[in-house]
Amino acid sequence: MKKPRFLVLVAAAIALASFGAQAAGLDVAGFFAGHADVLAGLSMLGMAGSIETEYREVTASLEKVGTQIKNFRDTTKADTEALSARVHALEMGHAQSANRSRGIVNQSVGTGLAGQAIQGQLAELPGLQQLAQSGRGTVTAHAAGLPLASLVNGGKGSSSDGTIASNAERSGIFADPVRPLALLDVLPSRPTDRDAVEHVRLMPSGDAGTQELEGDEKAEIELDSVLIKAEISTVAAHTTLSRQVLADQVGLGDAVDGLLSGKVRSKLENLLVNGQGSGGEFEGLIECATAFVPTSAGKLVNSIGEALVAMRDEGFEPGLIVVNPGDWFAQVQIASDLEGRYLFGSPLSPAQGSLWQVPVVQTPSLAAGRFIVLDLAHVTVLDRQQLQVLLSEHHKDNFTRNLVTMLAELRVGLEVRHSKAVRVASWTAPVPPPSSTPPVSS
Repeated sequence: MKKPRFLVLVAAAIALASFGAQAAGLDVAGFFAGHADVLAGLSMLGMAGSIETEYREVTASLEKVGTQIKNFRDTTKADTEALSARVHALEMGHAQSANRSRGIVNQSVGTGLAGQAIQGQLAELPGLQQLAQSGRGTVTAHAAGLPLASLVNGGKGSSSDGTIASNAERSGIFADPVRPLALLDVLPSRPTDRDAVEHVRLMPSGDAGTQELEGDEKAEIELDSVLIKAEISTVAAHTTLSRQVLADQVGLGDAVDGLLSGKVRSKLENLLVNGQGSGGEFEGLIECATAFVPTSAGKLVNSIGEALVAMRDEGFEPGLIVVNPGDWFAQVQIASDLEGRYLFGSPLSPAQGSLWQVPVVQTPSLAAGRFIVLDLAHVTVLDRQQLQVLLSEHHKDNFTRNLVTMLAELRVGLEVRHSKAVRVASWTAPVPPPSSTPPVSS
C-alpha cells in the first residue's frame, strides 16, 4: 500500500507545482522533458521507507523541483529579453536604413532637449518601476504637454519635426500660347521650287480716245515695263537640349516643338505685313502697297469704305480688309450713338468680321491707326518650304556633349503683281497744330 499512496502524493504535489508554473508563463511540458531524472527519482522513493521518510523525501524533491523551475524561469526570461533587444535593434537599424533611402530625416527621441524631457516625464509615471521589475502591470501616459515631434512635408513644420521629400503631382510641360494667325489662313498661296519668283509689270501711259476726222491718227498708248522680283526668305528658330532631359522629361520634346513652330509662324505673319525687302526679309504688304489718304480722318469704318470705292473705280475687286484688333474693338464693336446704343451688334451678339460686305482679318502685326485693303487676285504667298522641325546631334560638338539641337524652319515669299491691288492708309484724325493766337490776358 505504500507505493500507491506515495505515488498519489507525488502526483498531487507535481500537479500543484505544474499549475503554478504554467500560470507563471513557463513551458512545464518542456521542463519535464528536459528533467526526466527528477521524475525517475521521485518514482523510486515509493519503494522504501516509512510514510514520514517518504514525506520528507517528497518535500525535499519538491523543493528541488521548485528551485530548478525558478532557475529555469529566470534563465529563460533573461535569454528572452536579450533576444528581444537584439531583434529590436535589428528592426530599428532596418527602419532607419529604409527611411534614409526614401529621403526621411531621422530625429532621435532619446537625445536632445525634447528626448530628455520625455524621458524625465516617463520616469515619474506611477507603476513604471513595478512594470520594470516584475514584467507585469499597466502604465498610462498622457501626451499633454510633451514636446512631441512629427513627420511632416519638407518646409511645412517646426524645427523639431522630421521631414520627408515632396511628392508633388506634375500635370505636364506647357509653353506660351500661340495667338491665332488668321492672315496666314486667308491669303492665297502656291508652291515654288526656286529661290525667287519674277514677273514683268507693264507700265502704260496715255489712254484711249476717239478719232475726230477720218484719216486722223488715233490715240496711242505708250508702254514700258519693269521686272519685279519676289525674294524667298528663310524664317527659323532653334534651341539646344540634352539627350538626357529629352529622355527623362515626358512631353518636353512636343512642348518645345510647338513653341518653336509658333514662334516661326508668328514671325512669318509679321513679315507678310511689315517685311522691308532687306536684311533677308521679303517685301510685305505695306512695302508693296499704294498709299491711300482718306477724307474721313478719325473714322475707321468710313475711311475703309473710301478705300474700297477707290479700288473698285480703278478695276480692282477688294477681297480682304486687315485691321488692328484694338482699332476693331474701339471703332466697331463698342461704337454707339448718342444714347449709348451699339451700332454694330452688341456684347451678346458682336459685329461679324466684315465691313461693307468685305471680310475683315485682325492681326496685332499691323500697327494701330492703320488699315490695309487688298485684291486677293493679285496677291500670292510663295511656299518654297513648309514648316519643318528637325533634330540633330551633329551640330558643332553636340555628339560629344550629348546635346540635341531642335530647329524649326520654313521658306516663304510674297508676290504682289500690282501695287494698286494693295492699299494702305492711316485713319486716325490728324493732331491739330498748336494755336498761334496768344492767350488773352485777364
